[in-house]
Amino acid sequence: MMTNENGLDIGKKIRAARQSQQMSLRSLAAKANVSPSMLSQIENDRANPSVTTLYNIAEALSISLNYFFPDQDSDSERLTAPIMLADKTASELRADYGSGIVLLAQPGQKSPVVTMASRLAIELKSGVRWERLTPTEEQDIQFLEIQYRPGASSGQTMSQHSGREFGLIFSGVLTLEVGPERLLLRPGDSIIFDSTTPHRLSNDGTETMRALWIVIDRED
Repeated sequence: MMTNENGLDIGKKIRAARQSQQMSLRSLAAKANVSPSMLSQIENDRANPSVTTLYNIAEALSISLNYFFPDQDSDSERLTAPIMLADKTASELRADYGSGIVLLAQPGQKSPVVTMASRLAIELKSGVRWERLTPTEEQDIQFLEIQYRPGASSGQTMSQHSGREFGLIFSGVLTLEVGPERLLLRPGDSIIFDSTTPHRLSNDGTETMRALWIVIDRED
């Protein structure tokens, strides 16, 4: 079943977005460059989309990849509690600043910190995992850690969508095909490219590839 770690079904989310726009299954399939039968299987949890297919569906529905992450309020323990100004004396604040541990927030605001254990994540059965690094959805930008297990790829075909992508490899080796180029990115390497250029990500190595990835959504 195509779910993220919080059990939120991506197939149902696709169907809900499609139906809310009063779009037929065949119309969405045509716009997303996927067969109607495959789209039906995805919506009914009988098939799992690749990264490329998920991006194509999101673009066809004019929604962000962020839509597929679980609701930020579904896990009440997800965010660390902020330190409120009203709870600290001036001397305590000075000491906290000196220690580098102060975190300021207005009452009612969520903490800007996302701990590793509290990240919202989407994991595809193809071996690709996205972990969101922001406490809330940010408009027009995705700030992620991406992981590709050995043998995983973004899909069999190249992907194209609006936006611009920035990546920094932490571990493992990423094979990145961008247009006619085939690049091997190793730990410490970084990359920037337009998402409108056909591209494909894959891990042909024996170690899980981890990278910081930013996608800025923009229309040409």
